Amino acid sequence: MTNDTARGPGIRLPWAGKLVRIEEVEATLTSLWSMSLDNLRTGANVNVRTSVLNLVICAPDLETAAHASKVLRDLASTHLARVSILVLDSNEATSSVSAWVTLRCFSMISDLMRHCFEQTTLLASGGAVRAVGNILQPILKPDLPIYLWWLGDPPDLQDPAFQNLIELSNRAIFDSTGFLNPEEHIRTLASLSSAATNSALSDLNWGRITPWRTLVSMYLCSVAAWPYQRWPEWTLDT
Repeated sequence: MTNDTARGPGIRLPWAGKLVRIEEVEATLTSLWSMSLDNLRTGANVNVRTSVLNLVICAPDLETAAHASKVLRDLASTHLARVSILVLDSNEATSSVSAWVTLRCFSMISDLMRHCFEQTTLLASGGAVRAVGNILQPILKPDLPIYLWWLGDPPDLQDPAFQNLIELSNRAIFDSTGFLNPEEHIRTLASLSSAATNSALSDLNWGRITPWRTLVSMYLCSVAAWPYQRWPEWTLDT
């Protein structure tokens, strides 16, 4: 049904790991975990295959996807997850899906303790973009929440690929800092919040200003309470 364009001469994703077929993703990840355990220096090394969530990162192009892959190192230090990076190329006429997998391990305290997370990268183009949610679903770990991190401007709410993904997700994450048209796109997020009743909505930019919002709230509360405060009585010594 799809063509494997990733094997062509123009596409190389060294940061994404090993190129595999979709049906080989789970078996390849299991093999990578076995290889990781075999390479341990001592039996005391802790390397547990566990995840607390499915993190799906949706990128508009390969450059954005590569940057997201770099950011994951800091994120995975506190949130072990099965990560799926989706690159949606709807401008390509040929319908194709290509997949890469890798196991990313980082030392904690010393090499005697490491934590690892699984990363799958999918490049969908043409008609395959519309069905990307169905293509992704077998790759996700069951019984874990699914967080969708949409990079760039929010799509049209009628976009079939986005609708497919939002139906799978427990939370959709955006970052309004990079919106090209903030006023319009924030209205889109408001509409999304009302329409997607089964998925919560988060804005990373709103989270960054949490300390400032807390201070403003405290100030407004103090101003509102001022007329009702009881001030001490002052006496004038003569």
